[in-house]
Amino acid sequence: MEKTWVLYKNSFCDAEYALYDGASGGPPAHFACLEALTRHHEDELKAAYGRYLD
Repeated sequence: MEKTWVLYKNSFCDAEYALYDGASGGPPAHFACLEALTRHHEDELKAAYGRYLD
Protein backbone atom coordinates (compact mmCIF):
# COMPACT_ATOMS: atom_id res chain seq x y z
CA MET A 1 0.00 0.00 0.00
CA GLU A 2 2.79 2.43 0.82
CA LYS A 3 4.40 2.01 -2.60
CA THR A 4 1.09 2.89 -4.23
CA TRP A 5 0.65 5.87 -1.91
CA VAL A 6 4.10 7.20 -2.81
CA LEU A 7 3.20 6.98 -6.51
CA TYR A 8 -0.03 8.86 -5.79
CA LYS A 9 1.77 11.53 -3.73
CA ASN A 10 4.42 12.09 -6.37
CA SER A 11 1.89 12.23 -9.22
CA PHE A 12 -0.36 14.61 -7.31
CA CYS A 13 2.48 16.99 -6.48
CA ASP A 14 3.95 16.74 -9.98
CA ALA A 15 0.57 17.90 -11.29
CA GLU A 16 0.63 20.85 -8.89
CA TYR A 17 4.13 21.72 -10.05
CA ALA A 18 2.96 21.63 -13.67
CA LEU A 19 0.39 24.33 -12.89
CA TYR A 20 3.28 26.79 -12.64
CA ASP A 21 4.42 26.01 -16.20
CA GLY A 22 8.11 26.20 -15.36
CA ALA A 23 7.86 29.43 -13.37
CA SER A 24 9.83 29.98 -10.17
CA GLY A 25 6.82 29.18 -7.95
CA GLY A 26 6.78 25.56 -9.11
CA PRO A 27 9.55 24.11 -6.93
CA PRO A 28 8.31 25.67 -3.65
CA ALA A 29 4.76 24.59 -4.44
CA HIS A 30 5.97 21.07 -5.23
CA PHE A 31 7.87 20.72 -1.97
CA ALA A 32 5.02 22.23 0.05
CA CYS A 33 2.66 19.72 -1.55
CA LEU A 34 4.95 16.81 -0.71
CA GLU A 35 5.24 17.96 2.89
CA ALA A 36 1.51 18.53 3.33
CA LEU A 37 0.52 15.18 1.87
CA THR A 38 3.16 13.36 3.91
CA ARG A 39 2.04 14.99 7.17
CA HIS A 40 -1.58 14.17 6.39
CA HIS A 41 -0.68 10.57 5.60
CA GLU A 42 1.28 10.30 8.84
CA ASP A 43 -1.86 11.36 10.73
CA GLU A 44 -3.91 8.80 8.79
CA LEU A 45 -1.47 6.03 9.69
CA LYS A 46 -1.47 7.03 13.35
CA ALA A 47 -5.28 7.04 13.41
CA ALA A 48 -5.51 3.66 11.71
CA TYR A 49 -2.62 1.82 13.35
CA GLY A 50 -1.59 3.89 16.36
CA ARG A 51 -3.19 1.47 18.78
CA TYR A 52 -0.61 -1.12 17.72
CA LEU A 53 2.26 1.18 18.75
CA ASP A 54 1.34 1.26 22.42
